[in-house]
Amino acid sequence: MNPDQYTNDSELIELRLQLHHEKCRADNLWEVVKFERAERKRLEAEVERLTSDIQMEKENEDRLVREWQKANNEVYGLKTQVAALIDDQTRLKAECQARQAENSVLAVECDSLKADIERLTKAVMHSPAAQLKLKELEGKTTFEEINPDSK
Repeated sequence: MNPDQYTNDSELIELRLQLHHEKCRADNLWEVVKFERAERKRLEAEVERLTSDIQMEKENEDRLVREWQKANNEVYGLKTQVAALIDDQTRLKAECQARQAENSVLAVECDSLKADIERLTKAVMHSPAAQLKLKELEGKTTFEEINPDSK
């Protein structure tokens, strides 16, 4: 030992103890660094997984929004079709009512004409002149045969 460097052995022992203590601290810090690196890698992987999950959720949300918009458009189209069908139904109901009124008028006219035909048929059957005319016209089917004077 060089006496110029160290004045006594106790100083040397103290320095060696400090060195050992610093090496232990350095070893502990190195373990902390290794643990922190591993923890950082774990957290980075977790962030990556969560980022991927968020991206998937955003894509799902976008898909759901598109599906909702499509369904909403379909509902709007169906509402428009239903409104058009209701308009058609209303128009057809009005047409049916008008036709029923026409049919009622025609039925009354038809009944009146049937009554006239029945009355005239009875009158013809009881008229001798009409009977003679019917015999004369028997077998004639065209306008010219029935009305020879119309030429």
